Amino acid sequence: MITPRFSAVLAALGAVLVLGTTSPAAAQPPTYELSAGYQFTHITDQSFPIGFAVDAARNWGNLGLVAEGGWAFDSGSDEFDVDESFTLWHLAAGARVSGRQNPRVTPFGQILAGWLQARANVEVAGIDISDSTNHFMFQPGGGVSFQAGDGWSIVGSIDYRRVFIDEDDDDGSGENQFRIFFGARMLLD
Repeated sequence: MITPRFSAVLAALGAVLVLGTTSPAAAQPPTYELSAGYQFTHITDQSFPIGFAVDAARNWGNLGLVAEGGWAFDSGSDEFDVDESFTLWHLAAGARVSGRQNPRVTPFGQILAGWLQARANVEVAGIDISDSTNHFMFQPGGGVSFQAGDGWSIVGSIDYRRVFIDEDDDDGSGENQFRIFFGARMLLD
């Protein structure tokens, strides 16, 4: 379910994409891009407020090949003194298309596919119980990069992630996840 706050973020991102690409001057794209930063991940009924992600891209004009990896974490305890921690790891690769009409503002869209591992740890009365599962994931998304200096930029993106779950093992066909990323990107020729 998309909340009003999430809809406002999507509308703001759309406005930045439209307004940031009005310059007719074509920008020379960097050959390589390396990004690192913070990621916030939300799955059904749970948010992962701690996380990071890194990606590397090789560009041929406005089309690029990108690989990404990331980690997300959430923990807590309840009134019965049960400690829980949840971790998500993902590795994915795919294509990125960039709109380089303005030399300072670069909107992009990307489609990634790969692997996600979900791990849960529960401690009850000094006994540790843990379980992990591995799933295929498909992650389309988009964002914008603002060049902040010579050879680097600030980047933000919003991604939808579909995690495919085996119905026989996990009582479902899949899970919808959303991710917000904010970080820095090195632009290398």
